[in-house]
Amino acid sequence: MSENLSNELVVEIIHVDNIKFDDDYIQEDIISPFSRFYYIKEGNSKIVIKGEEIKMKSGNLYLIPSFTPCSYYFHKGMNHYFIHCILSFQSGLNPFLYLKILKEVNANTIDTLLFEQIFELHPNKRLPDYYPEIYHKTMWHNKNEYQKKIKLKWESDGIIKQLFSRFVKDDDKKVMYNSLRYNIETIFFYIRENFMNDISIQDLAEKSFLSTDHFSKVFKEAVGIGPKEYIIRQRLEKAQMLLLTTDYSVQEIIEHVNFKSLAYFSRIFKKYNSLTPTQYRKFKDPN
Repeated sequence: MSENLSNELVVEIIHVDNIKFDDDYIQEDIISPFSRFYYIKEGNSKIVIKGEEIKMKSGNLYLIPSFTPCSYYFHKGMNHYFIHCILSFQSGLNPFLYLKILKEVNANTIDTLLFEQIFELHPNKRLPDYYPEIYHKTMWHNKNEYQKKIKLKWESDGIIKQLFSRFVKDDDKKVMYNSLRYNIETIFFYIRENFMNDISIQDLAEKSFLSTDHFSKVFKEAVGIGPKEYIIRQRLEKAQMLLLTTDYSVQEIIEHVNFKSLAYFSRIFKKYNSLTPTQYRKFKDPN
């Protein structure tokens, strides 16, 4: 499998909109299941990401990764474009884990035109409602139409990739290179497509034509974590998405992502998110 495929960024656009606030707007301790690009056309506001306060200034771009706890303090008169999207590598790896990403950059003329262009391209992807019980359930509306219109998809994906590249400070190519070196790229795909089923390390090792011990060693060298933990994280990320975008019960989510018990799921979920699944669900984003 080529290195280009390993590095290929996959884009799913959820919402594109332009909003000017007539009053101050505050939302605290929000977690979104998608990444957010902002272009501040006029006005000033601030966001707080994991305790770090960032002033949002007119003429700047901002990027907030998916599943990042943050608070928004938007002031009256602020006019901004935003894009909500899912970003991943073709292999299924989370790019935010392997790239050094800036939170803020100065917008140039091209950036401004890109936001205006993607806004014009997607009149059907305006934010449907401020309430999470409505807006998260409609995340994938018009997805099929977007996927079928190949010209629209190519142009839109190109815009997102260009904007995303503006925030990339540095990248750790070790994961991509090692996944190719050890020929475990197919393992990433297999886990992504089968994490809801039982997956044994022995099965993965056999698919890589390696012994179990050798496979575990090279997987950890390539990814930075062992295969068992990697599978757990894939299941947890899906569980996070379902908690924020569906009304499935916690038990239904456990069954969907293949955790064996509520107690185990709750313990692992809190370990990685510092919140119980029920607490996490309360942080649905209304905007």
